[in-house]
Amino acid sequence: MIGPLANAASGLFAQSRRLEAGASNIANAFTPGYAPQEVALQEGPGGGVVAQVLPPSPSEPAPQVDIAHELVDRLSASRAYEANLTVMKAETERLDALFDAIG
Repeated sequence: MIGPLANAASGLFAQSRRLEAGASNIANAFTPGYAPQEVALQEGPGGGVVAQVLPPSPSEPAPQVDIAHELVDRLSASRAYEANLTVMKAETERLDALFDAIG
């Protein structure tokens, strides 16, 4: 089991990957032959989350970028990023209080 700070840090990284993939998809929406990036989130070993950018399937034709879907996904990733920052801030404040109490 990993601690709250490591868990939140893995969440920040995972949501960053989602935001980067969405930005790339939107930027390349009208590029001929561009295959949109997809990010899979999985539980990491011992806790936390691992983000993996999935390679496009070579056997299928490249799907079109759905701008509306990308914008909603970016909003979702942004909110999840903010939630992980809040956890990190709360845990840091808790640890600071603990260290102050110990002296």
